Amino acid sequence: MPEDTFSFEHLLHPIPTQAFLREYWQQQPLVIARSDPSYYGALLSERDIESLVAFHQLQYSQLKVAQAGPDLPLHSTHVSHERTSDTNGLYHSYVRGDSVVLNFMQKYWEPAARLCRALEGFFHFGAGINAYITPPHSQGFPPHFDTHDAFVLQIAGAKQWRTYSAWRELPGEGEDNRPVPSEALGPPTREFELRAGDCLYIPRGHVHEARTTGAASVHVTVGVRCFQWSDLLSEVLTLATSHDVEFRRSLPVGFMDSDAAHAALLAKLPRLLVSFAQSEHGEAALGRLRQRLIRRMRPLPAAHLSVLDRLEQLRSESRVAKRVGSMCHVVTTGRTVEIEFPGNRLSGPSAIEPALRFIAAAREPFTVSALPGSLSDQGKLVLVKRAVREGLLTIVDPPAPTA
Repeated sequence: MPEDTFSFEHLLHPIPTQAFLREYWQQQPLVIARSDPSYYGALLSERDIESLVAFHQLQYSQLKVAQAGPDLPLHSTHVSHERTSDTNGLYHSYVRGDSVVLNFMQKYWEPAARLCRALEGFFHFGAGINAYITPPHSQGFPPHFDTHDAFVLQIAGAKQWRTYSAWRELPGEGEDNRPVPSEALGPPTREFELRAGDCLYIPRGHVHEARTTGAASVHVTVGVRCFQWSDLLSEVLTLATSHDVEFRRSLPVGFMDSDAAHAALLAKLPRLLVSFAQSEHGEAALGRLRQRLIRRMRPLPAAHLSVLDRLEQLRSESRVAKRVGSMCHVVTTGRTVEIEFPGNRLSGPSAIEPALRFIAAAREPFTVSALPGSLSDQGKLVLVKRAVREGLLTIVDPPAPTA
């Protein structure tokens, strides 16, 4: 299956990505209507859902049922581990009007993982996917807002949506996003129907609700959880604290009951803030955010076992490439250099740093001999073989014939 099937450009087509970022991203909802019910067919099907429930032994947090409505308070229940393969039990809940929700699909469904990796590669933010299966004449959740940006991809059937004004501008993770009381909603800013193949973007903080009418609905929501300026500043503070003892000193004993201690604290605070603002840890802090993103990624399947079978046939003229979705981060500490990538890391002497940075930046296949630095041809071959074994690189070309 072509990788561009899961690209962000494909998800938004025909809206250009730059137009989306300029006019909609974290500003206003966007509806993309298509007359192509199979547009997202490679991602999920109704049959896939039943197979996932029956055979994947989903964990407690990965499966739940939910229902809400104008005269019905929200009930949302995770399905216990013992019931995760009880498809009949889910059928009964579904017939009663419950939506079936598959959470964190990127952890156990390859197409979802590939779509998440494509969005993570584009945004450099974490992404996750949930699927929602809603019976006719039902509503899974009351009006609410999310603390992440969301792309709703309609897989099958149809759903009626209402969007409202932003309840809170760009809410952060952990903020209260309980259902919004109906008396506080105000009129919807837009009402529309999503049909199979359509897409809806909802910025975080914008209130929304959806329900089915005469047809059932299957849709997936891709949540994008942004790094915020506060995340970067937090990393800078962490680094500053590790380097400057002034940030590590304790506050005065009993300071909460002492006016003098209060005054001393408030007098010192501006000096610490100035020191923080003048910190030179910005580049390292960005690297720590990159590491946080990489460490939540899993390596994508790439027929790597068959690649390992060809490892000893590698030659200097062989072409290799980074595995799909392998974002990398290179760090040098003293005489050691390390490259981190989804699922693993590789380290060695600082002499291999130019080669590792070349690999991290590579967007196209390259020959083993193209690695820069002071390594001999044999040294380059040894490094590439190690990178293949550890899961960073894959072999692109058939093995060269031996004499």
